Amino acid sequence: MKDLIPALLFALTCSLSAHAQPADSPFQDEQTIELASGVVMPASELETLIQAAMAATTTPGAAIAVVNDGEVVYESTFGVEHVGTKAPLTTRSVFEAASLSKPLFGFLALTFVQDGLLDLDRPLHEYLPNPDFPACSGASDRVTELA
Repeated sequence: MKDLIPALLFALTCSLSAHAQPADSPFQDEQTIELASGVVMPASELETLIQAAMAATTTPGAAIAVVNDGEVVYESTFGVEHVGTKAPLTTRSVFEAASLSKPLFGFLALTFVQDGLLDLDRPLHEYLPNPDFPACSGASDRVTELA
């Protein structure tokens, strides 16, 4: 998983490079992908960039999806699921999320703060009262004091 992150970042960075075609460029008989930046490129160019990034970082496999307005407009897999068995990666392959859930949870929590649903200075036990765990009286009963 650790090797996958540089490859994805490299692929995304390269996909926004000067090699990308402007949005009004016509492509004959090939799927085109519009990135969040508005850049449109042929799927084959994105695939070439991903494969180059994987080779540069010795990443054995990657699954890529491009989502525009909540709709998957492109998805593909590259490489192998398991280096030892050489089993090909598929869209059904499972990746470990590892520590990716931490920033996602932080984003969700701060979104709740922005929407007025969560107060970082309110004691945590007030949100999730549990009779098995008495209210904290220590210094770490608020989100802002945990960090």
